[in-house]
Amino acid sequence: MGAPRIVILGARGFVAHGLIQLLEAEGHSFRAVGSSEADLTDPASVPILRAILKPDDALVVCSALTPERGRDRATFLRNVGMIDHLCTVLAATPCAHVVYISSDSVYGSHSEDITEKTRCETSDLYGLAHIVREKLLRAACEAASIPLAVLRPSAIYGAGDTHNAYGPNRFVRTARAAGRIVLFGEGAEERDHIYIGDVARIVQRCVAQATVGVLNVVTGRSVPFREVADCVSRAVGGTIAVESVPPILPVFHRRFDATALPAVFPGFHATALEEGIRRMLAAPLPDPAANASVASQSTAKHPLPTPLENSLDVSLMIPCLNEERHIAPTLDDVFAAMSELPYTYEVIVIDDGSTDRTSEVVESYAAAHPDRPIRLVRHPANRGLTRTYVDGAFLARGTYYRQVCGDNVEPKDVLIASLRPLGSADMIIPYREKTPGKSAFREWLSKSYTFLMNKISGHNIRYYNGQATHLRYNVMRWGPYSFGFGFQAELITRLLDEGATYIEVPVGGTHTEKAGKNSALNWKNFLSVSHTLLETAIRRVRKRTFKK
Repeated sequence: MGAPRIVILGARGFVAHGLIQLLEAEGHSFRAVGSSEADLTDPASVPILRAILKPDDALVVCSALTPERGRDRATFLRNVGMIDHLCTVLAATPCAHVVYISSDSVYGSHSEDITEKTRCETSDLYGLAHIVREKLLRAACEAASIPLAVLRPSAIYGAGDTHNAYGPNRFVRTARAAGRIVLFGEGAEERDHIYIGDVARIVQRCVAQATVGVLNVVTGRSVPFREVADCVSRAVGGTIAVESVPPILPVFHRRFDATALPAVFPGFHATALEEGIRRMLAAPLPDPAANASVASQSTAKHPLPTPLENSLDVSLMIPCLNEERHIAPTLDDVFAAMSELPYTYEVIVIDDGSTDRTSEVVESYAAAHPDRPIRLVRHPANRGLTRTYVDGAFLARGTYYRQVCGDNVEPKDVLIASLRPLGSADMIIPYREKTPGKSAFREWLSKSYTFLMNKISGHNIRYYNGQATHLRYNVMRWGPYSFGFGFQAELITRLLDEGATYIEVPVGGTHTEKAGKNSALNWKNFLSVSHTLLETAIRRVRKRTFKK
């Protein structure tokens, strides 16, 4: 019998793309299935996959909602639901072999000598989802007598990765784009980094040998991030500045015992880090035609959509309405703050129908600073703050998304404090214990609003109307209905209702009272916050009544 056809679920993902490249190069028969053809989160995918899957096929499951889509309860349930639907397919249409791409996140806080027998336990909902998915697949495969291999890769790196994780992928991007690499602390933390080509090769060998059981796909060599940065710096060449910022979390190492992998696959040798980075740099940059081979194998009725592109860590959107005097100082503060943080980013200035020279000032600023990632978007007429905020999310490319006021009211230190915990939760919510310069009446008004929001929503947030940082995906999913200054409270409470994770960070700064039509203290904003309170109350009643 010849080699089995490989059916790949999650065709647009990083691992699937690496596997597809390998199979194409070796002329191996495969069928790549993307979410546009069979969306595993939808029960309608069951009959579609049953029609695709054949008894002699090997099924490689790469499909999952990755952490940048959220680490909340809703994303956890969707991840589990995807495998539940797949188990229904396997029960009715068994195949010859299943290979599931899991994650080393199942090991939680374990750090030393991790093996395949290390206990799987974690409080992280992404890691917990993989634990549950593994158990569901194991039960389904046992019931249908299907051999199952579970692969738990460590930190994967290589060309084409869209997750931009801290490590080789991010270091290469920032070294190329800005000539700098930023480390947390001294970069002493150790991780096991495995090249995407090695992961693809292991998957292929699993299929060829009909491997069963659990395997950690690791190199067995954990290296400090400082060593990774030095490797990237040498490979890129030129003068790459390696800088340091204060660490967010305590130093945590991750070390594996890799004896099982070569025992199962004799002769396998992991790609050395320096060589993997060299290959990563030699690979062509992504272009719109990427994954054309995947699209050609999909049904014509189901064209693959453009994926959500998270090629940067964070997008900063600055809405402006007649801010010609303030926008340049605002941009100065933004770029000064980002120079002290280790993130890739972009700045999108949206001129929301200004009648002054706001756009001209931005254009002049961009021309004077060609090395700074500024994009100007002009609205021919005013659309309002909420509409501009949501529209900006669709224009952005960052995993996270934050608004920065165009009137230069946020000092650099506030931006740094708000953005430093990036990646630690779905939402980063800033708050001030007390705001110098704010009148007693404004302080009372702010505290009253917060009290009412907490009472009505059932949550306990310190401050709702600051500039929260969100996963961009969540802003795109839950564009608020409110207008004016109440929209952040609506978005935050809606996401909290879904189980989104959050952290609250104290920030400093002073308050500057503004008069005139741009002041926050006007009748339109009173209507806005009143609408938000009413909308929140209705949503809570609906949730209690319909349990949704």
